[in-house]
Amino acid sequence: KEALRLVNMAASLELPLRLCNPVQSLTTAVEDLKQKLPLNFQIQLFRECPQDTQIAGREDVLSWCFTEIMSNSYTYDAKLIVIRVRLTARGSVQPTIESRAADKASSRAQTLDESWLHLTFEDDGPGVPSDHYEDVFALEKEYLTPKGYGNAMYLCRIYIKHMRGVM
Repeated sequence: KEALRLVNMAASLELPLRLCNPVQSLTTAVEDLKQKLPLNFQIQLFRECPQDTQIAGREDVLSWCFTEIMSNSYTYDAKLIVIRVRLTARGSVQPTIESRAADKASSRAQTLDESWLHLTFEDDGPGVPSDHYEDVFALEKEYLTPKGYGNAMYLCRIYIKHMRGVM
């Protein structure tokens, strides 16, 4: 029943987009999470874009998504997350899912000046087998791990897509 409620909420998504600062949302999410997780869990943030970068989106939703992505790393035994934030020219990076050797999640959001805001979250966890990568984003998937269904990643993808991004 909870999964159905989440699907209905995401399907009826009518969040008005407005100018927001994703760098600030990410910084806040990182600082908040650092207070909640053990000291041996490290988050490194590298920013290669202006602190005042703005996109059409929702800071509250972005903060939630960033927190869920980082929490997912911790849940699956990572001890380190490296986050990179950079702006790229729109034609230089295609908005598709990256399949990295370690199957790390990344997302992009379209910025107002026709650039891409590229966020990469990499961790030192065990990773997801490449043949199950899409299962991470499925709701009530058959590929159930002992630690959960992955509903948060499903919702993150829906929300990022709503803000004209790709995850």
